[in-house]
Amino acid sequence: MNEIPAASPHDTVEAVQEIMLSREVFAMPVLDDDGELSGIVSMSDITKIDRSERAEVQVDAIYSRDLKYAFPDQTMHEVVERMRELHLANLPVVSRRDEKRLLGMITKGDIMLAYRKMTLELSL
Repeated sequence: MNEIPAASPHDTVEAVQEIMLSREVFAMPVLDDDGELSGIVSMSDITKIDRSERAEVQVDAIYSRDLKYAFPDQTMHEVVERMRELHLANLPVVSRRDEKRLLGMITKGDIMLAYRKMTLELSL
């Protein structure tokens, strides 16, 4: 699980796109003014906005509020299955006690690295 920066609904699409490109991520969590998870903005959402408008359009206009997430105590298998079923490349990880409390993000890349590490350890 990697910690990644979060977007605000008030950020411009252009600013969030720059962060995503520099961090090589395809989605970012969106936190409301109280710091609670309110959704996800993806590169797919961003590319729907004309380049000439991205400096003016705010994240609030484009991000998904339909939250899908994982919990930190789930197994890698459970998370992989959830991502497969939902056709997602990443999931926010939230607290079981407070599903609005963002703990991090997990990506397909994170899972591949964990799988590689596990197989290397098993081969020793």
